[in-house]
Amino acid sequence: MPSAQLEMTDVKRVIKELGTIDKELQKEFRAQAAEIAKPAIRAVQDAYRQVPLSGMAAKWTDRGRQVFPFNVARAQKGVRFRLDYRRNAIGVMNIEQRDAAAAIFETAGRATGNPLERSLNSVATSRYWQVVPQVPTRIMGKAVFSAARQGITDAFRRLILDAARTVEKRI
Repeated sequence: MPSAQLEMTDVKRVIKELGTIDKELQKEFRAQAAEIAKPAIRAVQDAYRQVPLSGMAAKWTDRGRQVFPFNVARAQKGVRFRLDYRRNAIGVMNIEQRDAAAAIFETAGRATGNPLERSLNSVATSRYWQVVPQVPTRIMGKAVFSAARQGITDAFRRLILDAARTVEKRI
């Protein structure tokens, strides 16, 4: 007779419980998760090779806050891994872009078309990017999803299930 095994884990609860059991366990979980995410982070960093549009190399300010120039080194350095296990958090394990110019480049034109989005899409194929439909990002999404297909997702799953077992044993 066929059988199936199902394991469900509330990742946010597991991470919080690790902290209540022992802060060192939570630190170790964070370090292991960051190590697993490194190939995806490197893939995104390697994908930033040049300034997307020549105008992005100039200084731009928005409401007194400088958002450009786009700098390749800052864009690469801005890619970070973060655990977010707050109650209202959408994602628990996030790879995010912390540089304002790179984040604008990644997401311009997601909700509505605008001149920046049209300019970026017009040079997309010559720069080996994907023309952005309404939802994904230009570089980050493609790089992270390709890294996920190379086993990162499975490694995260194993890490979470191991942490859940540790919490169950300690409770």
